Amino acid sequence: MNDSGAVPSVVLDTNVLLDWLVFRDAGVAHLARSVERGAIRWIITAPMAAELRSALTRPELVRWQPDIAGVEAALERWAVLLSAPRLDPAVHCPRCSDRSDQMFIDLAVGAAARWLVTRDRALLRLARTARPLAVAIVAPQRWPAP
Repeated sequence: MNDSGAVPSVVLDTNVLLDWLVFRDAGVAHLARSVERGAIRWIITAPMAAELRSALTRPELVRWQPDIAGVEAALERWAVLLSAPRLDPAVHCPRCSDRSDQMFIDLAVGAAARWLVTRDRALLRLARTARPLAVAIVAPQRWPAP
């Protein structure tokens, strides 16, 4: 996976990744183009990548015939794999009501990502509490291209 520290980082939740890499949703095309051209740095942890891989095998995605090799190639080409962050105890990281989504906010805060892009309501509810930590939690249609 590539590494480039000179550009702002973004955390993409699993559903946004599926929109980009499986459904080719026009609503995330601007975000995908920014990742692809290197204007933003897509950061991910191993558990997030595992969740994405697991999502690709869900029965409800069968009719979409996900290109698993293509998703793997996207991970290899554009994602920057980071270790799970060690959060500073002095920093109050927002707590997500959905424990399975906590890893996204933890990475965004711990790695000083500029954005966490999600459609998940539990994560979006944390937007106000994440703002003082310099993390903007936004839906894809509200993501401001750099």
